[in-house]
Amino acid sequence: MFKGNYKSKNSNGTVFVYSKGDSILFQGKLYEAARSTYLSPIQQADAWDYKGISEIYTSDNPPLNPVVGQIWNTNGRYYSYFYDGNSYTWVEI
Repeated sequence: MFKGNYKSKNSNGTVFVYSKGDSILFQGKLYEAARSTYLSPIQQADAWDYKGISEIYTSDNPPLNPVVGQIWNTNGRYYSYFYDGNSYTWVEI
């Protein structure tokens, strides 16, 4: 699930924990948690998988020439362009 920009603490001051599969934006890049962590991709690189560029394309229609890892926002729903080894598709994050 897409969690937005990386944050280390919740609004109440407790540590924010990311679960495996959570996606974040950090320093202009998209990452996905490979396992549970509360540390950033810089602090704990092995807990995060780099997924690509983080420029968010906002429109009712997807970009014409997307690249793998690109994020598309339509009506508050976020999708990442993904290649599964056989085909390319938009996957909700």
